[in-house]
Amino acid sequence: MVSEVFNKKFEKQLLAAPSFFNNHRTGKKNIVVQDVENTLHLLSNTGKTLWTKRLESPIIGSVQEIDILRNGRKQITFTTQNKWYVLDRNGNDVRGFPVSFKDDITQPLSVFDYDNNRKYRFAIVQGSEILLYDSNAKIVKGFKYRKAESKIVLPASHIRIGNKDYI
Repeated sequence: MVSEVFNKKFEKQLLAAPSFFNNHRTGKKNIVVQDVENTLHLLSNTGKTLWTKRLESPIIGSVQEIDILRNGRKQITFTTQNKWYVLDRNGNDVRGFPVSFKDDITQPLSVFDYDNNRKYRFAIVQGSEILLYDSNAKIVKGFKYRKAESKIVLPASHIRIGNKDYI
């Protein structure tokens, strides 16, 4: 059975469908939305606005939930045209974020957790290049990617064959 829990009206039109975000304190879902003026809103499960944050451009793709600090407390991560964000549940930047880029980010952020141990890898696509970062926003050593012959048209994905990982 489906029932309406709340109805919220925003001053500005929304850019995309809402994303759900686990609240580790309540065990309920919070809702993240961005409006046409690039303001990010976090709502409680009852529709109360918990915080807002102004961004410089629209989110590319969707907001993803992670536990980058590996402490059971969730954060959200996403990219905009030139930045990669990781925000805590209060809307604050996690230390070391956002990361700014000279060139445009052209595909949604890809988040990989190879062994389901919260040791994330983050793939940023810029045109025909892929940059792979760890949870400390440092380039992953050993990841060798030659530039593609043309622009990459989909977000990066991960496959494992045997004990080898491929992006």
